[in-house]
Amino acid sequence: QFEAGESHVGVVQYSHDNTQELVAMGDTNIDNIGALKQAVKNLQWIAGGTYTGEALQFTKDNLLRRFTSDKRVAIVITDGRSDTLRDPTPLNSLCDVAPVVSLGIGDIFRNPPNPDHLNDIACLSRPTRPGLSIQRDNYAELLDDTFLQNITSYVC
Repeated sequence: QFEAGESHVGVVQYSHDNTQELVAMGDTNIDNIGALKQAVKNLQWIAGGTYTGEALQFTKDNLLRRFTSDKRVAIVITDGRSDTLRDPTPLNSLCDVAPVVSLGIGDIFRNPPNPDHLNDIACLSRPTRPGLSIQRDNYAELLDDTFLQNITSYVC
């Protein structure tokens, strides 16, 4: 289901000001889902703040615009604690280009995600094309079959 020409999948990693990294199907040496997974594994952790709005705008400009299909969705995995004081870019940057699933997972200090930030990311205040906002306690829950089926049914 995730093969070049059929599906377009990309990952943006971000942290603080101007630290976004992008890997996607169609990049050099990424022509199948296995190569994409390896490219994601090769991303190095970036320490710093959480400039989510800036990263979402980067995603819009550099990833979603590459994928011209009207059947696109953005899944934003975040600790849900955006630094909105230092990053003035709106958290709803993707709302006009794709449905958004915001997936908030607590940070390394076990602080819960900010539900208001997750709702803004998922465009829940918009009457047209509201997304989906989900909170989980840890990343291991992302591998749960029921969770994966729910996300897949929303996306597909």
